Amino acid sequence: MPVPLAPYPTPPVHRVNLCVQAVGTSYFIQLEQHLFVVLCAMQSLLFHLQATPSTEQKFNN
Repeated sequence: MPVPLAPYPTPPVHRVNLCVQAVGTSYFIQLEQHLFVVLCAMQSLLFHLQATPSTEQKFNN
């Protein structure tokens, strides 16, 4: 006995899942961009700290 096809091409649950996936993906991309900015800021801060003489060297002189 053949299974009757649904009257609509995609079930509404599937559409909701796609919408949730799209929203989750955009949030994930925003999170990735935020982490990238934080990593770049930390890297430049570390580079700046390495470029300047440390406080220990200032106190020793």
